Amino acid sequence: MICTNAVTGQRAMVPDSKANASRAMDRDDIYNTIRMLSFSQGSYGRMLHSLDQLRQEEPDKYDEVMTELENQNFHDPVDLVMYLEC
Repeated sequence: MICTNAVTGQRAMVPDSKANASRAMDRDDIYNTIRMLSFSQGSYGRMLHSLDQLRQEEPDKYDEVMTELENQNFHDPVDLVMYLEC
C-alpha cells in the first residue's frame, strides 16, 4: 500500500496489515514502516538515518539489527511501533 504524508506530500510503501495479517513483517516491511514514520516523527527520521549509515558502514551489524527486528514477528506497523516505543 502506498501512503502519502499529508504535510510533506512524500509517498512511501507501507505494509498492508489486513492483506498480510497471517505473515510477519520482513526487513523490507520494517524499513519501509520506519521510513514512512520518518516523514512526520523526528525520532524515526534519526532512526532511519542511523539504519542507512549502519547499512553502508557496517553491513554485518545492519543485518544483525534487522534480523533481531524480524525475529520479533511483527504482524503490522502498530506491533513495530509498540516495540520501538516501549
